[in-house]
Amino acid sequence: MSQIQKMGGAQAHRREAASLEKQITIQEQRFNEVKEAHDQLLQKLNEYQEAVSKTLKYNNRIVRETAKLDDLETPENAPILKQLRALLSTLDALEQHEKDFKLSCKQQLEDLKGKIQRMQSEGNEEDEDSERIKQIEAQYEEDFQKLQRIRKLASKKKRVCFIKGEKKTRAGRADLLLGE
Repeated sequence: MSQIQKMGGAQAHRREAASLEKQITIQEQRFNEVKEAHDQLLQKLNEYQEAVSKTLKYNNRIVRETAKLDDLETPENAPILKQLRALLSTLDALEQHEKDFKLSCKQQLEDLKGKIQRMQSEGNEEDEDSERIKQIEAQYEEDFQKLQRIRKLASKKKRVCFIKGEKKTRAGRADLLLGE
């Protein structure tokens, strides 16, 4: 072989080696990127698993505590506990209703404020919309007052049941003392 052919083969070999080195570098970069993404996802997975574990432990504790409370129930206090459970469920429902109501009112208020701003920017004030706004605001105030009254009544019922429970408990103790 001639010198030129040897030199051409060497250059081709160098070009091929350089190309392969570039491919190796690119693949290493891709590997590092994938590894970083994998590590991040693994960290998130561990965080989620830890959160699930904490939630399960908390849930199990609640179940155990509930079972203990159920064991304390006696025929004497069963009606009171039943009333208390009903009141608590009513209270929970009222609280959820209050949240929904407030959210709805806030949304309506934002919508109405947006309308007012648009109308003021346009310079067109229609009596019909302003009357409707006043009606909605009046309805909001009325509903809010109703909600407050309902909450007060629920609170009073809860206190009354609690007091009745204490009186029955005290009467039972007095009877026991007299009996001895």
